[in-house]
Amino acid sequence: MNSATGGADVRKYNGVIDCVKQTIEKEGIIRGLYRGQTSLLVREIPGNFMWYGVYEAVCKYYIPEGRTKKDLGIEIHMLGGAAAGIAYWVSSNDTMFTCYIHMIYLVFLFT
Repeated sequence: MNSATGGADVRKYNGVIDCVKQTIEKEGIIRGLYRGQTSLLVREIPGNFMWYGVYEAVCKYYIPEGRTKKDLGIEIHMLGGAAAGIAYWVSSNDTMFTCYIHMIYLVFLFT
């Protein structure tokens, strides 16, 4: 039972394909299917930039003289992945926003 419709159980879509069809018909492909992608890119690009940059920097730092990245052991790749994961988390807009919100909450809580 749906309390928002006064008790009647009304289905808007008859499955996933119907949902996609109706969305494209009403809003078009770009507006309907890709809404919200800009904010996703704003969130993901800096984090991925930091992840790949830190991973490559760590691996490059540990490459022996005259050797290649293929000569590195798994422990160096794991170290690079761990450092890259931390860099991704620290540079993430979600993390910064969450820290900002918590800071505001603590200021209001203790003032």
